[in-house]
Amino acid sequence: MKTLKRNPWYIAAGCFLQMFLGMGLCSSFSMMLPEISAHTGISTGSISGNLTVAYLASFIVSMFFFKPLLRKFGAKKLLIFGDLLLMFHYILYSYAETIWFLRICGTLGGLVTLFACATPVSVVITNWFVDKRSSVLAFIMGGYGFGGMIILPIVGRLIAAYGYQVAYRCHALGGVLLLLVTIFMIVDDPAKLGVKPYGYEKAAEIAAAVAAKKEKESRQGGLDLAAARKTPSYWLLWIGLAISSFPGVAFRFYNGAFFRGPIGLDTVTYSNWASVLSVCIAAGMILMGVMADKLGSVKMVVLMHVVSIVGYACAIVLMNNTGSFALLLVTVILCGMNGPLDNATAPYLIPEAFGRKYYDEIIGSYAGAMMIGNVCVPMLLGGIISDGTAASFGLAWKIIIGFGAAAMVILLVGLFKGPYRKQYLALRAAEKQQKALGTAEE
Repeated sequence: MKTLKRNPWYIAAGCFLQMFLGMGLCSSFSMMLPEISAHTGISTGSISGNLTVAYLASFIVSMFFFKPLLRKFGAKKLLIFGDLLLMFHYILYSYAETIWFLRICGTLGGLVTLFACATPVSVVITNWFVDKRSSVLAFIMGGYGFGGMIILPIVGRLIAAYGYQVAYRCHALGGVLLLLVTIFMIVDDPAKLGVKPYGYEKAAEIAAAVAAKKEKESRQGGLDLAAARKTPSYWLLWIGLAISSFPGVAFRFYNGAFFRGPIGLDTVTYSNWASVLSVCIAAGMILMGVMADKLGSVKMVVLMHVVSIVGYACAIVLMNNTGSFALLLVTVILCGMNGPLDNATAPYLIPEAFGRKYYDEIIGSYAGAMMIGNVCVPMLLGGIISDGTAASFGLAWKIIIGFGAAAMVILLVGLFKGPYRKQYLALRAAEKQQKALGTAEE
């Protein structure tokens, strides 16, 4: 075991399992929502307020407390704390009967996603990998989608056979496994074992490449954060990104209540479709990147929002055609693919609007915008879908379609008004031409 712990790929495997199990378990809330409502008699709209308190708790702690805790205790101790919190959180959920008890569970859930998942894991990978860091991190973060794909059908069968309370207690047992993974497979810093990170011999070469890239970006220019904030483009993009998160968040939060309610799927059948949904969310993330590179940001924004609008339109039609397998499949695919709209759009728009030079500080200022949907969607739709009827979901989805269309327009206007857009496009064209010439010479 000691030898294995000195292997960076063993550490990476542990981090992957952390994401696979942690986020896979956390992704089951939409599936649990109608079950909790049926058992407690509390409306799905009221229970969904848990999502608001969860994200608020996560946001507050991440803003003011997480970095000091990380510096003091290290990533591994925070992961252990998150794993213990996950177990406790799911045991509490299995006994929750009142709205205030559920709110406590929701608050703890927000802290679980912060301490037991992506951020500490990314710190571990950053410490262990100098070379191939981005590729390894991307694969590990993909554990979220794989986790949902594998775990959700299992959860669905547990609910059907034993009820959601037992399923939640099994979540807690999954937390025990997660804790063992953290203890025996994760070391937060290779220096603690007296070894070097993977690719350390290339550190100077990689640092030089990064410095050269930053120097190139600096020569290309761009607005700093203070200057960007003085432009209409900055605020239009901020509002557009905030609103564009609504479609993905709405379907991610309420797909369980929708498919189990108006569509009439049983628990097991729904869990299988939830697995497909997880795959589609991951596919949407990849597709956005491909479209942005091949077609440009404008076409990517238009196409992704059109996909979202058409997906929700299909969801509305599906409620009057619940027996249509083809329509159900199209709805799941299209609504799943819009999932990344809440966090994957900004990296493609900000450089085009403001240049690359100050990209890091500008995108950091958009973190609040990308959280808006998580906080506001439950408040906006919770009361509307409280009765779980087709009429209530029809109204909710029409509202989301309206927000999706508005977001597309606002983002496009903000992008076209970007003070650095012309220079950025000219630079991209020159880079592509240079690359093409290089390929031709080879």
